[in-house]
Amino acid sequence: MDSITGMIEGAALPREWLLFSLFALVTLIHLWWHWYYFRRIAFSDPESHHESGALTPVSVVLTARNEYDHLSRHLPLLLGQDHPEYEVVVVNDASNDGTDQLLREMQRSNTHLKVVNLNSSVSFMQGKKLPLSVGIRSAKHELLLLTEAASYPADKAWVSRMAAQLEQDKEIVLGYGAFEKKPGLLNKLIRLDNLTTALNYMGMAAAGRPFMGSGRNLAYTRSLFYRLKGFTSHYKIAAGDDDLFINYAARKDNTVVEPAPAAHTVSVPDTTFAGWLRTKKQWLSSRRYYKKRDRRMLRLYKWAQLLFYPLFAVSMIVSGFSTAGLLVLGVFLLRTTSYLMIIRMGAKTLREGKICLFSLPGELILMGCSLLLSLSPVWMKKNKWK
Repeated sequence: MDSITGMIEGAALPREWLLFSLFALVTLIHLWWHWYYFRRIAFSDPESHHESGALTPVSVVLTARNEYDHLSRHLPLLLGQDHPEYEVVVVNDASNDGTDQLLREMQRSNTHLKVVNLNSSVSFMQGKKLPLSVGIRSAKHELLLLTEAASYPADKAWVSRMAAQLEQDKEIVLGYGAFEKKPGLLNKLIRLDNLTTALNYMGMAAAGRPFMGSGRNLAYTRSLFYRLKGFTSHYKIAAGDDDLFINYAARKDNTVVEPAPAAHTVSVPDTTFAGWLRTKKQWLSSRRYYKKRDRRMLRLYKWAQLLFYPLFAVSMIVSGFSTAGLLVLGVFLLRTTSYLMIIRMGAKTLREGKICLFSLPGELILMGCSLLLSLSPVWMKKNKWK
């Protein structure tokens, strides 16, 4: 009997160390990702990216369908930029809320504004790819600066700062698109998700592995757009006018990031949890069309995130306060400290305010949302271009 008990107790030891090894491996992936990618933006000096004296002509392009309220608020900020030569091209995609009248009135008093009206929403392209393509074709300048009707520049130097980053051998600029700060849990969650997403794609671009950009704040050359034949390679996919195009177009040698606060845009956030989930679901839907290497990398980080807390909990239950358990606790504290430090510095660099203390519970909620979205619940309606 004693021998059987000894065998059982002896078998428990490998299980403890196996769990510790798995947990340590997952943690190592986190630490490597944070300090190889995230820290390139979190610990950067945004002003070091600034190139002064940019006089490059710029075409700001955005599309709108029934965006009267957003355009009436944001267009004056777009039209009031401190840049010597730029235009704002607005593609009015079959709006029926008075947008056309608003644009006509604003066009009379501002020579920077160019309006293109699409009278029919019928399109062989999904989402807003057709109106955006029309806007790009209507633009007269080589440098295209893209944003959305629900977004506005954080500073009058936005156009100049983004334009300054396009050196002769660069074709793409990835900017930061923040969300307005509002009270409430949902707003903190949206901003934390946006911050970590930006630290990821901007950090990977800074490390020479660009894989996506945000259409809320993105610049590229018109010649690049034409050379790749626009959105034709993924025209049947509703999403992806920003991230899929950049995934196909961006390379180590033609892409640069611009994290400076003066180059930020600010967007109106969703006000309901379901609305935010639908927006996020649509954005995530294009990821399966990324290049294989990018899908593999993102899948690695995603599963490391999803496994971290469950492995910690199971390891502590199995190991208790044994040597293996204490090591698990130490590794957990190391990763937690690293994460808090990265988020704190990232929030400081990208002007996201005091979001660090919320980052731990927020991370758990975002992991839950990721699992929820992966199940594609039947209650989630398709998020249409509007």
